Amino acid sequence: MPDIPEDVATKAADIQVAFNADAELHRNNADLTPDGRIRRLAIAYLSAKAQMDELQTSWAGTSAINAETIDRDVFGAPNVVGADAISSRDAADRASRVESPEDGMRLLQQAERTGDEILARAVAQYAYDQQGVVFGSGWTDVVDAFASRRPEVAQKLTDLAAATRANLDASLTAAFTFSLARPAEFGNLTDYRLQILADTTDPSAPTQSDGNYGWLGLPQGLS
Repeated sequence: MPDIPEDVATKAADIQVAFNADAELHRNNADLTPDGRIRRLAIAYLSAKAQMDELQTSWAGTSAINAETIDRDVFGAPNVVGADAISSRDAADRASRVESPEDGMRLLQQAERTGDEILARAVAQYAYDQQGVVFGSGWTDVVDAFASRRPEVAQKLTDLAAATRANLDASLTAAFTFSLARPAEFGNLTDYRLQILADTTDPSAPTQSDGNYGWLGLPQGLS
């Protein structure tokens, strides 16, 4: 994923600012009981969170392309239709049952000798994925052997590694950019319980006598 564009980050910040303003209005509304303030905060928070989630989904949907595209280009079997599609599934199954880099290398060599490009790519993809699971276990040799017979693949593997790192960096950035600050009044209330509270049928603030939300697990003194 590329870095989060400035306009997207600005929209996320605007959602937080708007929610903060709404929250302060509800906190300072003397006509609301403590229960009423919690309910109004829950409604405002869930609405803002829905906007933030939609913004993040839209950004991710348009940016999560590089790594997937390169991965398909390097490892995806070409023209997988009809019988080739069945061969691709069989090849992926055979590759997934490889138990060691040595076995992987032998299967790759077998595929190379028979001209089975679909199997060769499946083995290379499995070996590539295993690199991150068992560091220094020899799987890199299998990937390198695959790339050595395909000059165009070496640079693409470098690009794939870079795109994967960018994905991780962007995901960490997104965790901060699209995170909506929860009001302290919510305590340990889950979003599920906040939704129940927000969906209460009476749209007005409850009175002191009938507005008891203690069963939802509100912080002590707010139910």
